[in-house]
Amino acid sequence: MRRACLLPLLLAACDLLPQPKKTYSSDIGVTPVPLEEGQLAGTWVGQLEFATVVDTGVVGERNAGANGGRVITITWNADSGTYTMDLRWCWDDIFEVEGQKSTFTEETLHALRPVILNMHVDHAGGTLDTDVIPDVWGVQNLPDPFNTPLPNKDDYQSEPQSTWMLDEDGDGKPGVTVHLETSFGQGEGYIVNRSIWKLHGVARSVDELVGLVQTERLQQNLLDSTLVVAGKNYAGETKQRPDENPKASWFQMIRARDGATCEDAKAARADGRLPATRPF
Repeated sequence: MRRACLLPLLLAACDLLPQPKKTYSSDIGVTPVPLEEGQLAGTWVGQLEFATVVDTGVVGERNAGANGGRVITITWNADSGTYTMDLRWCWDDIFEVEGQKSTFTEETLHALRPVILNMHVDHAGGTLDTDVIPDVWGVQNLPDPFNTPLPNKDDYQSEPQSTWMLDEDGDGKPGVTVHLETSFGQGEGYIVNRSIWKLHGVARSVDELVGLVQTERLQQNLLDSTLVVAGKNYAGETKQRPDENPKASWFQMIRARDGATCEDAKAARADGRLPATRPF
């Protein structure tokens, strides 16, 4: 056990003591149910929560993340024996960190391209996995969607980076627009983003899917903003990494009516069918 520091003069020395490496379980404790082939096809509403650790640069690392609501359409391909999952945004609740808040308008979220996942299901065992994807915002046609460095504040207006830029929300500004509230003011920011992730979970019932969002990498660059700090526009890279606890990033999906919309997803959130906390 790490010994406590009782005197201010000893604080620096104590912080240098080796930290025991934490261990985590990925067992979600949910018993899956068997399924019939194609049974998961249909319309669903759900939420994906990404847990991250952000380096604030001032007070060190802090827990962060976001909960995103989605409308999901699952289709079954009998020839390949696989499903395709189409996820479209409803909300993105970004956790506040050290007084900084980031928010997107519904119009911005609805303009984002859908995430398309290939899903593989063991019907007898009731388990599911998706392919790993590069989920990108504000860019397109990257030579390598997984590894090509994202445009940044210094090069996004120069070739070849400028040819990869996409005004995804159609507001005439680079990348995707986010509203920022910070200790030094409020304003707009313009970001590009990439997250590398997949889903791994189970059918808790024929009408509910739960499990883990397994995130390999997270990257976000603030290209520019209307905030001015020390005479310069606030911009730069968000230094972040996935939370080491696999159960901190999770998903839940519940079956919905055909033609369900974000209003259905919000209603499920309001009545507790999509709870604000992890459902397992």
